[in-house]
Amino acid sequence: MKRVLTLLSVILTCCSFNATAEWLLNNNQSSINFVSIKKQDIAELHRFANLKGRLIEHGRGEVVIDLASVNTGIEVRDTRMKEMLFETERFGKAIINVDVGRMFMMEMEQGKPYPKTIQGSIEMHGVTKSFHVATTIISYDKDNILISSIHPVIINASDFGFDEGIAKLTEVAGLPSISKAVPVSFVLTFTRK
Repeated sequence: MKRVLTLLSVILTCCSFNATAEWLLNNNQSSINFVSIKKQDIAELHRFANLKGRLIEHGRGEVVIDLASVNTGIEVRDTRMKEMLFETERFGKAIINVDVGRMFMMEMEQGKPYPKTIQGSIEMHGVTKSFHVATTIISYDKDNILISSIHPVIINASDFGFDEGIAKLTEVAGLPSISKAVPVSFVLTFTRK
């Protein structure tokens, strides 16, 4: 009898997950931030205001960053980044694909944080690169999952063809240097739909 009840519990858990298999990104409770470093040691924090994304039943998902929503706190710098660096007229989005793992999502206990290395890829500026990132994942209630980076991910701007854009930004701002190593951190909240 105990085995039957355990099996029934597993089946109900699976059915419950599959019945509401899509989780949509909550833009208001999510953030992707990056740090630019100029003059070798002046760091400034920036973010993207518009994010979309979803996770589906097998634990795979995507996050779409609207690069035109870059927010540096200075309007003229936002415009320069859009035009000279990201070239948002041609490359308006960055797309991040991730694989959290279906079994991992099904076995999560509510309220318990789990360390998890996520594998995925990012497509930006016409280039796709694979990555691994250490995260903490928590299902803080039955309808919300939070995924956050444990430490910043270092993006090399040269890997995505941003050398020319950084050179233009450096020149127009009259700076001696802008670092091509860019620390990125994130907090992503997905809500069950």
